[in-house]
Amino acid sequence: MPDIGQAIYGRLSGDSTLSGLLNGGIYPYTPKELPARPYITYHLISQSERPHAMGSDPALVVDRYQIDLWADTYADMIALDDEVQRLLSRWRGSDSGVNVNAVYYTDRRDLYEDEPELFRRSVDYEIAWYE
Repeated sequence: MPDIGQAIYGRLSGDSTLSGLLNGGIYPYTPKELPARPYITYHLISQSERPHAMGSDPALVVDRYQIDLWADTYADMIALDDEVQRLLSRWRGSDSGVNVNAVYYTDRRDLYEDEPELFRRSVDYEIAWYE
């Protein structure tokens, strides 16, 4: 079965510009041992839409994913956000065997973590893809 999380990872990790900004990599969820910064985490927030039809379920589904950008400086956090937006916003195509119909940037929050001291931007994307 296709996995949209693998497609997100493939899309982000396959870009040399974004990879050049990362010291710690890209992870599904926050790792137990924090990696070098900057790094990216992502996870499913909700399966916001699963349409149903008489006798069958359409394959197009919409999920909401949160992408978190972690950095030592505000400028590094913004640079990560710019690249992730470039790669994901309005993306249509395929990666890791998953066909993506559309990706929409829907929401963001800026946070500062005191312990350890770091900047974090949390961004939500709605992803329409074929299950």
